[in-house]
Amino acid sequence: MPENGGLCHGDFHPGNVILSARGPVIIDWLDATRGPGAADAARSHLLLSVAPPPQDLGPALRAAVALGRTLFGRTYLARYRRRTGVDTDAFAAWTPVIAAARLSEGIDGEASHLLALVERGIG
Repeated sequence: MPENGGLCHGDFHPGNVILSARGPVIIDWLDATRGPGAADAARSHLLLSVAPPPQDLGPALRAAVALGRTLFGRTYLARYRRRTGVDTDAFAAWTPVIAAARLSEGIDGEASHLLALVERGIG
């Protein structure tokens, strides 16, 4: 995969945005790297759309949270593409790579979805 690019946050999601008097501030730059925007967008989209809803919610609320995350992930990606011009094919190429890397983090409830993304990308 290409290494060129700019600043990548590496963990961009709503929990890492604080609303201040001057507007939104992005925090938690621990995972920041230099690389292709398509890779960072793929990771952000994955973080926004793959995480399962909290187990302590009732079925209806879990379904609403899952739907909300899906819609938020799609909106994020559409806006990112519009603002940056990132190539759809580049984003698609990075998705299975990012999913495979995310598997190594061992997040409960994500493995089956991540494996499906990896298999789709190499199949």
